[in-house]
Amino acid sequence: TRIVRSVDLPVTIDFETGYGDTAEQVGLSVAALVATGAIGLNIEDRINGREGLQPKDEQAKRIAAARYASEAVGVPLFINARTDIFLNAPSASHSAAMVDDAIARAYAYAEAGAKGIFVPGLIDEPLLERMCRECRCR
Repeated sequence: TRIVRSVDLPVTIDFETGYGDTAEQVGLSVAALVATGAIGLNIEDRINGREGLQPKDEQAKRIAAARYASEAVGVPLFINARTDIFLNAPSASHSAAMVDDAIARAYAYAEAGAKGIFVPGLIDEPLLERMCRECRCR
């Protein structure tokens, strides 16, 4: 709240994994965030406190809960969904199958209410080009 009130610019938050173990808890956390005046967030699909990623469908539920919480109070929150598929994998191990997974996640997250996708760690140019070409979420 202090940051939002201190600046005359829109504020987005790095919301980590959503500050909740369940979709319902993420929704409650987002409701509290929106109450501060923030207009956007990044939410990661890694599992908080453990290795691995949330299953795609579970992460989509978490994003849908975030979208519902913001729309319930009339805030068109910008949700930027981050997938960590590539982030902790050595770049030599990046593959077309990983891009397939990232694209499937991007579409599922967009369907759930995300307006952006962030794919950190993907540095292989042909794979990155494919990700950009095939990921046309609206």
